[in-house]
Order: sequence, then C-alpha cells, then structure tokens
Amino acid sequence: MLSNPKLTGNLIGTAGQHTVVMLRTSVVDFDQRDHIYRTLVTVAERHNSDTFRTSVTGMPALNAELVGTMQHDMRRLIVGAFLVMGLILGWLFRKPAGVIAPLIVVALAAIWTLGYMAATNTPVTLLTNIIPAFLAAVGLGDSIHVQAVFRDLRVQGTAHKEALIDAVASTGMPILFTTLTTMVGLLSFRFAKMEAISEMGTFAAFGVGMAFFHSVTFLPIVLSFMNTEGFGAPASATSGKMDITDRILSFCTDLSSTPAKAKKVLLSGMLLLVIAAYGITQIAVYHNPVTWLPMDYQPRIHLETMDTKVGGTAQVNIVIHTDSERGLRDLDLLKRLESLEQHVVDFEHPTTGERIVTSTSSILDVIKETNRALHEGDEDFYRLPDTQRGVSDTLLLFESASPRDLQRLATADLSRSHITLRIHWMDATAYAPFTEHIRVGMDKFVEEGELVQPTGSVYELVTIVSGLISDLLRSFSAALVSITIMMILLLRNLRLGLIAMIPNLVPVAFIMGFMGFVGIDLDL
Repeated sequence: MLSNPKLTGNLIGTAGQHTVVMLRTSVVDFDQRDHIYRTLVTVAERHNSDTFRTSVTGMPALNAELVGTMQHDMRRLIVGAFLVMGLILGWLFRKPAGVIAPLIVVALAAIWTLGYMAATNTPVTLLTNIIPAFLAAVGLGDSIHVQAVFRDLRVQGTAHKEALIDAVASTGMPILFTTLTTMVGLLSFRFAKMEAISEMGTFAAFGVGMAFFHSVTFLPIVLSFMNTEGFGAPASATSGKMDITDRILSFCTDLSSTPAKAKKVLLSGMLLLVIAAYGITQIAVYHNPVTWLPMDYQPRIHLETMDTKVGGTAQVNIVIHTDSERGLRDLDLLKRLESLEQHVVDFEHPTTGERIVTSTSSILDVIKETNRALHEGDEDFYRLPDTQRGVSDTLLLFESASPRDLQRLATADLSRSHITLRIHWMDATAYAPFTEHIRVGMDKFVEEGELVQPTGSVYELVTIVSGLISDLLRSFSAALVSITIMMILLLRNLRLGLIAMIPNLVPVAFIMGFMGFVGIDLDL
C-alpha cells in the first residue's frame, strides 16, 4: 500500500502511521453540519486508546469549531464588557439608576436584534456573532447622552419630571442624527456580495435603531421611578472647581482658541493624515481561519497533523460536464482531462517553489486500474486504453462490478464527473497563482461543448479574499455618499455637512493606517 502513489499522501500517511476515513454528505445547512460534526466527535472518542487515537477534522470541522469557539468567547466578552461599563457608569453617575437603566437599554436592544434574527431564520455566523458586543459599545452612548443632560439639569435644581422632559427634548435630535448615520453606515454592507457581511450590517443597524428607541422611551420611564437626588453631580457643579473631564475638554477647546493655534492643529492633523495614508498602503490582505485558533488548540493540531501527514486539508474539485453522445467514454475527452490533471499537478508555487498538489482522484484512476487488471496487473498498462472500444469495455466492466464506486465519481449517464485535488493548507492569498494556473489549463484543454468548473475549499477561501476588497470599497463608498448627503440635509447647510464628515473620516484613516504600521492584516 505504501508503494502505491494513489494511496500514500491521500489515504495513508507516508510513514504508515496515519490514515483517514473521508466522509461526504449531501448539501446541508450549518446547524446540520455542526450536528454531524459533534456526533462524529462523540463516536470517534469512543474508540480512542493509548495506541489508537482518532480526530475529526477538515473544513466543515474547522468552521464548526470556529463558530463554537467565538460564541464561547463572545459570552465571556459580553459579561466582561457589561462589568466594565457598569463600573464606568457607576463612576460617572454615582447612583444605581445611572448604572442599571443604560445596561437594560443595551440588553433590550440585543434581545430585540437576536429575536429579529430568529424570526427571519438567520443563523449566528462568525460575523453576526459580534453584534451583541457591538451594540453594548455603540448603544450605550445614547443613554449616556440623555442621562448626562438629565443629571446636569437635576444639579441645577430642575424638578425631576421637567428634567426628564428637557433631557429627552434637547438630546433627542443629536442622538437621532448619530443613530441614523450609524445605521446608514452599517446598511452600506448590504452592497457586499458576501451574504454574511450583508446580514451583519442589516441586523447591527436594526440593533442600533432599537438602542435609540429604548434610550428615548424606556430609559426615561426607568429614571422616572428612581430616586435621582444628587445624581452623580460633577465636582464643578458642587465646588466650583473643574474635575478631570472638564480639564481635558478645556484643554481640547484651548487647542483651537485662536486662529494661530487652529492653524497649527490643522497642519498637524494633515501631517498625521499623510502618515496614516502611507500606513494604509502597507495593509496586506490575509485570510487563514486556522490562525484564529490558539496554537495548542486540539482542532488546530488535528488539522495541521492531517495537512502534514496525510496529504493536505485543502481541496479543489474540478467538475466536468460534457454534451457529447459518448459522455466520459470519449477517449479524446479522457486524454485531455488527463493532460489537464497533469498540468495542475505540475504546478510549482512561485514563492516556495514547492508542488502543493499532494494527490488526485478521478474517473481516470478507475479506468487505468481496470485496464491494468485486465492485463494481469502489468504496471505498463496502468494507463488509458489505446482504443475507443477499450475505454467503453473498461467502463462497462467496472460499472458492472462496482456500480456504487462509480457513482462516487460520475453520474449514471457518464455526462458529469469530477477531479478531486488534495492540497496543502495555506493562507487564501497564496492560492491565487494556483487558481490562475488551473484557469490556464482549462483554457488549453477544454473544448467547445464541454463545461469545466473548479470549486472546493480553496476556491471558497479565494472568493472570500477577492470579495473582501471589492466589498470594502463598495460599502465604504455607499456609506460615504449616503452619510454626507444625510448630514447636509439634517444640518440644512452644505458647508456644515461637509465639515461634519471630517470627524467621521479621520478616525477611519487613522485606524487603517495603524493597522498597516503594526502589521494587522485585512481579513474577514
């Protein structure tokens, strides 16, 4: 078996210590895939011993582990975020009401959003998984605005009811502006081609809207039932001295208090923008989900073991469909498929110089093996038959002896088949030369009336990376145009609307510039 190149590096490890049982299923949704994976893990663990160890791995297993791990992490992060926000709210407002009410508002926004997802049968994905934590960060701002104004009015002696009314009246329009612009920015993800990104933008926008709604309805109701006497009165209101917040704001205001100072601030800002622009050019696109897991995490170890010991975990399927009357019995078609397969196998990666295709599997193997068997196992006949009649007889013999095995490789009428390639795992961007090499081969060896389509995990990764940049540009452009128009209309002034975009765009440039300088790659 170890001397058979079709088995080693495909079903058997080269050292003879590893083997793999490959399972293929029909098309299933994520919940079904996750259930299959968890069930297989349970079954496999029952057979483990000191000298016989099993593991379940592959792309579906990796996706299931990633979602499960991120959901576990998100639960911990949400608890941690609420604790930290509770401490900050306690320091700001110094009353239970100032802590409890905003956190309930954020929790309600998250519950409504998750409920909306459930009502529309939208599953939790790697991206929608972040929505609760995102709402906890963004949605809290509305409540703090309302409570801060309410607190100041109470400190000034305004009655409880009148302070609530005035706080909502004075903050309602500004936080509506911020809510609408945030929602438009998130809804710009609807222009993304990837469904997961589109869903994340849609439901996050809904959650931001719900946070605003509860901030101006539920929050005042809760505050109206609570004793807010001495509601976090700032030091400046009670002693006439500025507290740390006042001093920071005063310093910021003083930076542009004169034309000369304002000019220095603008020049400094422009210099920082130039530096950030350079940093943006250094951002690399990199997508490798395996690296999201810790080095010592068992699912990552299992996948890397299979990749190094049993011929790779990535896969390409080249699907063939022919309208020829003979179908896959056509000797000329089989010869061209053989040439295409060899063309793909011969690929050497331009960066490493290595051949990344570790094994192939196709109907060509069946025909060659059957032809060899018909010639008493002579290795010289491990090839396609010389005549059209030989191909037809070989396929007929195999179909009669092993019809189920043939069904794994071709349809009953032999009009469709596929070539399966096993490939070493790399980051998605590294596969680009390989997919281009396949395209060149298809152009060279495929004739009119034949349809050859590549698919598989490699193309899934490449599609994600190629879509990232286009989706980013498309959604950012839509958000920029929409929010600019909205700010001009809301402020009813072209000049003010354009000025208002500066604090919206500068942070984007600074963050992406920072990513480029410290080597944070752009991925999903």
